[in-house]
Amino acid sequence: MVSIEGYDLPDELYYHKDHAWAKIESDGNVRVGMNDFYQKSAGDTTYIDLPFEEDEVEQGETCGKIQSAKWVGKFVSPISGEITQANEELEDHCTLINKKPL
Repeated sequence: MVSIEGYDLPDELYYHKDHAWAKIESDGNVRVGMNDFYQKSAGDTTYIDLPFEEDEVEQGETCGKIQSAKWVGKFVSPISGEITQANEELEDHCTLINKKPL
Protein backbone atom coordinates (compact mmCIF):
# COMPACT_ATOMS: atom_id res chain seq x y z
CA MET A 1 0.00 0.00 0.00
CA VAL A 2 1.13 3.49 -0.79
CA SER A 3 0.26 6.38 1.51
CA ILE A 4 0.55 9.89 0.08
CA GLU A 5 0.01 12.83 2.43
CA GLY A 6 -2.22 10.69 4.67
CA TYR A 7 -4.30 9.14 1.87
CA ASP A 8 -4.09 5.37 1.52
CA LEU A 9 -3.85 3.86 -1.97
CA PRO A 10 -3.93 0.04 -1.82
CA ASP A 11 -1.82 -1.66 -4.49
CA GLU A 12 -4.54 -4.13 -5.57
CA LEU A 13 -6.88 -1.40 -6.82
CA TYR A 14 -7.09 0.21 -10.26
CA TYR A 15 -7.72 3.95 -10.00
CA HIS A 16 -9.87 6.22 -12.18
CA LYS A 17 -9.14 9.94 -12.53
CA ASP A 18 -12.53 10.85 -10.97
CA HIS A 19 -11.56 9.35 -7.59
CA ALA A 20 -13.09 5.91 -8.13
CA TRP A 21 -11.36 2.56 -7.88
CA ALA A 22 -11.97 -0.92 -9.26
CA LYS A 23 -10.87 -4.25 -7.81
CA ILE A 24 -11.10 -7.56 -9.66
CA GLU A 25 -12.53 -10.20 -7.31
CA SER A 26 -11.60 -13.90 -7.42
CA ASP A 27 -14.97 -14.76 -9.03
CA GLY A 28 -14.31 -12.39 -11.94
CA ASN A 29 -16.71 -9.66 -10.77
CA VAL A 30 -15.37 -6.18 -10.22
CA ARG A 31 -15.96 -4.24 -7.00
CA VAL A 32 -15.91 -0.44 -7.24
CA GLY A 33 -15.71 2.37 -4.71
CA MET A 34 -14.35 5.82 -4.10
CA ASN A 35 -10.76 6.49 -3.14
CA ASP A 36 -9.50 7.63 0.24
CA PHE A 37 -8.92 11.21 -0.91
CA TYR A 38 -12.54 11.56 -2.06
CA GLN A 39 -14.09 10.10 1.09
CA LYS A 40 -11.86 12.11 3.42
CA SER A 41 -12.50 15.32 1.47
CA ALA A 42 -16.25 14.75 1.65
CA GLY A 43 -16.28 14.23 5.40
CA ASP A 44 -18.96 12.13 7.06
CA THR A 45 -21.38 10.86 4.44
CA THR A 46 -25.04 11.66 5.11
CA TYR A 47 -26.71 10.12 2.05
CA ILE A 48 -25.79 7.79 -0.81
CA ASP A 49 -27.79 7.21 -3.99
CA LEU A 50 -26.70 3.87 -5.46
CA PRO A 51 -27.42 2.35 -8.87
CA PHE A 52 -29.85 -0.57 -9.01
CA GLU A 53 -28.96 -4.17 -9.75
CA GLU A 54 -29.05 -4.88 -13.50
CA ASP A 55 -28.41 -1.19 -14.34
CA GLU A 56 -25.92 -0.72 -17.16
CA VAL A 57 -23.12 1.76 -16.43
CA GLU A 58 -20.53 3.31 -18.71
CA GLN A 59 -16.99 4.17 -17.72
CA GLY A 60 -16.70 7.85 -16.84
CA GLU A 61 -20.45 8.38 -16.40
CA THR A 62 -22.18 9.28 -13.15
CA CYS A 63 -23.86 6.25 -11.60
CA GLY A 64 -24.52 7.51 -8.07
CA LYS A 65 -24.51 10.49 -5.72
CA ILE A 66 -22.78 11.00 -2.43
CA GLN A 67 -23.84 13.68 0.02
CA SER A 68 -22.09 14.92 3.13
CA ALA A 69 -22.39 17.93 5.39
CA LYS A 70 -19.85 19.66 3.12
CA TRP A 71 -21.21 18.95 -0.38
CA VAL A 72 -23.07 16.77 -2.83
CA GLY A 73 -20.83 14.88 -5.23
CA LYS A 74 -21.17 12.37 -8.00
CA PHE A 75 -19.80 8.87 -8.16
CA VAL A 76 -18.33 8.15 -11.56
CA SER A 77 -18.06 4.55 -12.70
CA PRO A 78 -14.44 3.53 -13.29
CA ILE A 79 -15.56 0.76 -15.70
CA SER A 80 -18.42 -0.14 -18.03
CA GLY A 81 -20.70 -3.05 -17.24
CA GLU A 82 -23.82 -4.28 -15.48
CA ILE A 83 -24.45 -3.81 -11.77
CA THR A 84 -24.77 -7.30 -10.27
CA GLN A 85 -24.99 -6.21 -6.63
CA ALA A 86 -25.17 -2.93 -4.71
CA ASN A 87 -24.10 -2.53 -1.11
CA GLU A 88 -27.59 -2.07 0.36
CA GLU A 89 -26.12 -1.72 3.85
CA LEU A 90 -24.97 1.77 2.83
CA GLU A 91 -28.58 2.93 2.43
CA ASP A 92 -29.14 2.70 6.20
CA HIS A 93 -25.54 3.17 7.33
CA CYS A 94 -23.95 5.52 4.79
CA THR A 95 -21.09 6.51 7.11
CA LEU A 96 -19.64 3.01 6.59
CA ILE A 97 -18.00 4.47 3.50
CA ASN A 98 -15.93 6.68 5.82
CA LYS A 99 -14.98 3.82 8.14
CA LYS A 100 -14.38 0.91 5.78
CA PRO A 101 -14.24 2.06 2.14
CA LEU A 102 -13.14 -1.37 0.89
